[in-house]
Amino acid sequence: MPRISDIEMLSLPEMPILRIRKTANVSELPSIIAGGSAAIGAYLREADSVPAGVPFVAFAGENPRKLQLEICFPLPEPLPA
Repeated sequence: MPRISDIEMLSLPEMPILRIRKTANVSELPSIIAGGSAAIGAYLREADSVPAGVPFVAFAGENPRKLQLEICFPLPEPLPA
């Protein structure tokens, strides 16, 4: 079987993030991720802030009908509460 890509473990410094936690099944992922990303983008515009890097999604759980996910945007600095 051909290798698609190399997997690497990176150590990165801590960074503040803005995140939304959701539970979804696999078929809902595209709409959940798009909606969460749009909501975070709107919040950042309202806070007059911008992401400090590439957004990412973190997954937990093994049940494809109930995946726990976090849609995350790295920030240059923490936002006020």
